[in-house]
Amino acid sequence: MKIYFPKMVSILFVGTLMLSSCGGSGDKDDTPDDSAAPTISTSVPTANQSFSLGGSFQYTGTFTDDVELKNVTFSIEKIDAPSTLGIDDPSWAPDDVTITLSGTTETVDAAIFDIPSGVNDGVYQLTILCSDAVSKTATEEITINLGSTNY
Repeated sequence: MKIYFPKMVSILFVGTLMLSSCGGSGDKDDTPDDSAAPTISTSVPTANQSFSLGGSFQYTGTFTDDVELKNVTFSIEKIDAPSTLGIDDPSWAPDDVTITLSGTTETVDAAIFDIPSGVNDGVYQLTILCSDAVSKTATEEITINLGSTNY
């Protein structure tokens, strides 16, 4: 037995070394490098599109990221009012709407906001903020008109 003992130790050592190099340590990061911010491609609304009081605000657009989308947030803020109306109706200030996204491309085609009938006409700005899984963002701003007249 003494003759074979050094050979058995050598074989065991080499075998252990080979197995440990094949198995990996589990420390390797297999997540892809997220090198780019997401992109936004809006079809509706178009710049200066008008929306009726008492109707709904329709949005259609596609969001794309090189690795993984996270969410998109829509917000609307009044930026100008017609100076000739002199109405005391409140500006439309809806709460932000956030939609969860997934994958590398997702399309949203939905009525995002309901527009009350008792708010002031005017020019509003829609802000679209898209985030990916590592919190890189893209922003798009679109001017819209609320009411039946273009301002």
